[in-house]
Amino acid sequence: MKNKLGIVIVGLGRAGLARLRDLQSCNDCQLVGTVSRREMGNMTFEDALSSQAVDAIILTTENKTHYEFARAALQANKHVLVEFPLCLTHAQGSELFELAHQHHRVLQVEQIGLLTQNHAWLKNQCKTQAIAAINLEAGGDLQGWVEQAYRQGSVGHLCVGRLHVLFDLDHMAHLQTIDYSETQDGFDLKVDFISQKISKLNLHYQRRKDLTRFQQVCLTTVKGDKLISPLKKETKGLFLRDFQCFLNRLHGQGMPYVSDQAVLQVLQWADAIDDAVKKFRD
Repeated sequence: MKNKLGIVIVGLGRAGLARLRDLQSCNDCQLVGTVSRREMGNMTFEDALSSQAVDAIILTTENKTHYEFARAALQANKHVLVEFPLCLTHAQGSELFELAHQHHRVLQVEQIGLLTQNHAWLKNQCKTQAIAAINLEAGGDLQGWVEQAYRQGSVGHLCVGRLHVLFDLDHMAHLQTIDYSETQDGFDLKVDFISQKISKLNLHYQRRKDLTRFQQVCLTTVKGDKLISPLKKETKGLFLRDFQCFLNRLHGQGMPYVSDQAVLQVLQWADAIDDAVKKFRD
């Protein structure tokens, strides 16, 4: 591999521009080009796949395009860093990780919510306290791409980030029940998990018109004490940390902070939620 890794960014929305900014501070890689539907892109995706100067591709496109783009990149022997979710089904995810393995490429799925100080605090509490239950409450407005995904029945994949939080806190969690309902303004989702480690894990996720975005995690100890996650909002430097992990892996150093197993387990849960949505609507 060359001294400097050649990188192409596909998608120049908010996340893509953040990646572009981070690349400018990187000494061991160089931006070969960008692919975008907007005028700021300077090459096609096909050009990126065929170029010998390109070692890796960063995907920051719409969720529904991740699978096709990632598959094409891996088949072209490019490493891939993709914004979550990796794809829209567990079957697609399994195929992509198998492709990465076959081509000896790194496939990393961004999940910067697991890099925050808030999440580090939660993990520390789970390690140092006897936790009996975890309850995650989250929600937000229903508009734009979120509303489109909801209309298409991809509710499970709207809460992939929250599912990752629960799985990272307890790898032994198993999905137990799904309770889903809809109103004129949106939907309400409740998912219960059981585990040998922590007896109860719950996700309550809702989306409706004009609902302010929020997320809070409450840990309940075996003594009944409530431990509420800090509400500090963090964004600065998280994408850069994710990118640095990706670069380290390209150099054969370090381990992924989100395992393939975690990505696939969460996609399996998301599939189950989408099945529940379909049954509700049928």
